[in-house]
Amino acid sequence: MASLYTEISYSGGRATFTCHYSGLQEGYTGSRRILYSVGSSYGSQAIYGTSGSIDVTISVSSGNVYGYTFELQYKNADATEWTTAVTDRGNYTAPSIPSISSFIVSQTGIGKKTAYCSWSVSGLDSGATYEIKSPDTSGEWWTKASGSARGSGSCTITFDYFGYYSVKLVITNGNGYSDEYTTSVNMSSLEKWSWSSSNGRATAMQTSNAYSAVTGKGKVSDFSYLVWNDLCAKVKSVREAAGFPWNTTYASYNNTCMSGSDKILTATRFNSLRHNTYDQWSPVSRGDKVYGYYFTQITTQINNWINSL
Repeated sequence: MASLYTEISYSGGRATFTCHYSGLQEGYTGSRRILYSVGSSYGSQAIYGTSGSIDVTISVSSGNVYGYTFELQYKNADATEWTTAVTDRGNYTAPSIPSISSFIVSQTGIGKKTAYCSWSVSGLDSGATYEIKSPDTSGEWWTKASGSARGSGSCTITFDYFGYYSVKLVITNGNGYSDEYTTSVNMSSLEKWSWSSSNGRATAMQTSNAYSAVTGKGKVSDFSYLVWNDLCAKVKSVREAAGFPWNTTYASYNNTCMSGSDKILTATRFNSLRHNTYDQWSPVSRGDKVYGYYFTQITTQINNWINSL
């Protein structure tokens, strides 16, 4: 008695439907075939002997359902139409395969050893989990965070040291299929202010000249506006590392900074920088003298603040 049964295998977005047939009459002189409908694929294949199999492979999408039907048919030599002897039909659900579309890792602030991770992923099943890994100095990957995965997610991870790190997101479904995405993050340390080297835009020479101007009663023109802007940027970075936004009591950060066409040190600008460094200092007024040691007080306060972080 003829029989059919179907086995299904999956690999790389394609499913193979293997229809096995057996119990066919020996010495049959007519024609035999397997008529099939698998997903949107239709066709037939001639068969020979008393048993064997045919393969039908189609592309499938994660989690979608595909119907299949196989019919073993025969036709005697003098017949004009095919007769169905046995049928095997059913539905196949393609495995859910996770696919990571984005994974972003960013330091939570200069001088901080924490990084914020966020991601988007599709093709998850109910048992999906995430794992975030990063290598240590020996190159061994360690888990930084893990949990149940959703279509989008986020978490914060911590590093022991500053520097560049590779960070890997691994999404694993309950069915065992997984996807991974590797990116990198620069965990930047917060450097102290230096009067002898560059702190950003101004060169080491410009910074050194500015120090000579404020400590040795030098020319105002020796204090480059780029050094002033570096001071503003350093204070802003320290405040962000400490968890504070720029204080706009006197001016916004942008208005506190100078430009190539606006290099005037106004009382408003000076008060804004000092207030963001240490809010207990008395403000200056328009026309007041700004002494050189005011600037070294500011940088000393900056470095003391960095030491406390």
